[in-house]
Amino acid sequence: MAIRKMKMRAWQKATAAALDKPSWGKLNGTSPGTVAAELGISRQAVHQAVHRGDLDAVIVVDDGSEELRLFMIPQDSIEAFRVKRETRRAG
Repeated sequence: MAIRKMKMRAWQKATAAALDKPSWGKLNGTSPGTVAAELGISRQAVHQAVHRGDLDAVIVVDDGSEELRLFMIPQDSIEAFRVKRETRRAG
């Protein structure tokens, strides 16, 4: 799993091209706070999972200033994380 960093204009072009295609799910997602609530863990645990490589992340920065604009966790990655976590708990 990976962290994907993109500039805003490149992300907008990529999402427009991916609309209604399977790759759409790799470019869009939900915020770490929403993911934390969905998984029943803290936001800090979400960020740690991203840095460990257990969750994917899409980071979108401003074209000029490089300031953070969006930080998203794709839904496909959340589902994979959930399955992996359940497998660890069961086994």
